[in-house]
Amino acid sequence: MNPNGNSGLKDSRIEELKKGLYSRTASVSGMIRRARLSRDGEQVQVDWGSQDNLGVKDEVVLLKDMSSKKTSIVGKIFWSSFVFFVLAIGTAVFIFYGGNNLISANNVDILVDGPISVAGGEPLTLDISVVNKNDVKLELVDLVVEYPKGTASADDTTKELNRFRELIGDIESQKDGHKNVTAVFFGEANEKKDLKITAEYRVQGSNATFYKEKIYSIFISSAPISITTSSFKEVNAGQEFTMAFTVTSNSSKLLKNIVFQVEYPFGFNFKKAVPVASFDNMLWKIGDLAPGVKRVISVTGTIDGQNDDERVFRLNVGVQSTKDNKKIGIALLSTQQSIMVKKPFITSSLALDGNISNGDYAGEAGRSIRADVTWTNNLPTNIIDAEIFVKINGTALDKSSVLVDQGFYDSANGVIRWDKSNTSELGLLNPGGSGSVSFSFTPTSQNTSSGQKNPGVTLEVSVRGKRVSENQVPEQIISSVLRTVRVASRIRLLPRLIYSIGPFVNTGPIPPKAEKETKYTVVWTVTNTTNAISNAQVRASLPSYIKWLGVTTDNSKISYNPVGGELVWDIGSIAANTDGNASKEIAFQVAFIPSVSQVGSVPIVVNEAVLSGEDDFTGLTLRDSRSSLNIRLSTDPNFSNIEDKVAP
Repeated sequence: MNPNGNSGLKDSRIEELKKGLYSRTASVSGMIRRARLSRDGEQVQVDWGSQDNLGVKDEVVLLKDMSSKKTSIVGKIFWSSFVFFVLAIGTAVFIFYGGNNLISANNVDILVDGPISVAGGEPLTLDISVVNKNDVKLELVDLVVEYPKGTASADDTTKELNRFRELIGDIESQKDGHKNVTAVFFGEANEKKDLKITAEYRVQGSNATFYKEKIYSIFISSAPISITTSSFKEVNAGQEFTMAFTVTSNSSKLLKNIVFQVEYPFGFNFKKAVPVASFDNMLWKIGDLAPGVKRVISVTGTIDGQNDDERVFRLNVGVQSTKDNKKIGIALLSTQQSIMVKKPFITSSLALDGNISNGDYAGEAGRSIRADVTWTNNLPTNIIDAEIFVKINGTALDKSSVLVDQGFYDSANGVIRWDKSNTSELGLLNPGGSGSVSFSFTPTSQNTSSGQKNPGVTLEVSVRGKRVSENQVPEQIISSVLRTVRVASRIRLLPRLIYSIGPFVNTGPIPPKAEKETKYTVVWTVTNTTNAISNAQVRASLPSYIKWLGVTTDNSKISYNPVGGELVWDIGSIAANTDGNASKEIAFQVAFIPSVSQVGSVPIVVNEAVLSGEDDFTGLTLRDSRSSLNIRLSTDPNFSNIEDKVAP
């Protein structure tokens, strides 16, 4: 027990206050209340050493001040952030709704004044305006128009128009600038053409280029040109047919440099065209077309395919390209024509010397050609009373050479016929059944005196028969094949050895003497009959004991190789019907010094010569070889009877 009495009580209260101050769970207000209730009017002081003496009340006040300061700082930060957020939203709203007047592409507009449709091939003018709704000036405004494919210059419709650019200049605020553009549009009826219009501009204080775009659509009300096709909707595979294409100008103005193109489908075999195509049997130069003028182009051929195959011919009309005359530069119209391929009821083929292709056949004059006609019944029913006709004619046909197996040749009408009277199997053709008949002929040898060019023999085969239809009505069915035999030209080489005549002076003994030089002239003459020849040349060689003197009538055409002694005469092309004064000829001089070992012999001066060339009509490579020339001067009029052996 503390003798001082109150001293112990005071210590316990101080301790209680200290615990309360440092406790996490003690209530400050409770401590204050307890402190106030326990003062009993006495001043309680505690010595904290060098620290100032603080009462409980002062500590509580200090805590309140500290809490108040923290709350004030947080509040200031909150309200500052709130004010900044409100200002930012206000600024954004101002810029979004009211700031466009500073500079914005949304305040730049492109207006187009013009029709929405135009007739193809007719010039069209558009008034294009660029409107500036900004509060600042647009500087260096450029108008750019990108035209669709098939647009031409209004000044020259042969020139394609792809892009137009022109400077409008500066456009003040709330003002506009405009340009007129004129072009000619081509295309099919109701086709839409899109123009891309762009306004490029700058603003003061910036090096950047800004732009505004607009798409303007125009419809082609009518095509400037039309194509109509006259043809079968269905054709039999392998059957020859003709398609007629009519190109008509619908424009009110002259259409210049028009070309027409046909893209053939797979399996089409071109035969001929009227008029003849300008390039590759598929492109025709029509030229200028006045309003309402028509041009008709016919194409004949055959088509291969399976039953019910569809074949599509693509037809294009346009202005000829200025860069490539084999192409369309500006397309005016593109369309297509479909044909259905059908398997024929009866098929036939014609083989020439075993060649069964549908193309032309190259034959040689004077050589017999065998022809085989094969037929097949493709129906599930019988064909009765079949007949086979072959119409054979042509400038190169030798009628007396036609030999027929079983059938009959009517030479007056140029027709070979087989039927059941001479070929029993033609009386009834069973379903899927087939057979063949044959004949032969020999093309004639042509000579230059006839004046004919590109001779040939035409063979047209027709197979006919009858079938009973589903309605029990007899129907006639026909299959046909057409082939042409192109007869090759005949080229001839005529070599000669002369002494007393010719373009050169020859010296030395005749007959030649041992160890004495004798000079000869060699002449090569080439003739040709009916067809033009390309890449013609003559090759030969000189024996080792014959000397090439280099004297010739045409040094640019003949060459000599001392290694092997080869001679080559490069003739080049030979026209048809080349004979007499029109023949090709060259002469050259050689020398011969006989050895004593050659006394009594007839030495060769020029070895075998071979003429070759390509026949332009048939595509065949032609050859004519001639035996060697010796010292016998059989073609020299002054020495033909002189002894021709080497003298001692």
